[in-house]
Amino acid sequence: MLALAVYSGLFVSADLDRLRQQVRGPINQLPERDPLRLRFESLHRTSTTLVAIDIGLGLVLLSWYARE
Repeated sequence: MLALAVYSGLFVSADLDRLRQQVRGPINQLPERDPLRLRFESLHRTSTTLVAIDIGLGLVLLSWYARE
């Protein structure tokens, strides 16, 4: 869980921030096929997936501790 959180926080979030700085205005106003928008959406999906996995693992850990 820690490794997922660190990777997401240090690398994925940093890349998302760099992309946000390159774009003037909201990302969703870029054309749908714009490379920056596509890269942002890909990184956002990665971030969301990592957080979901982390939450799932946390729930598994919580249920494991609750059984003891």
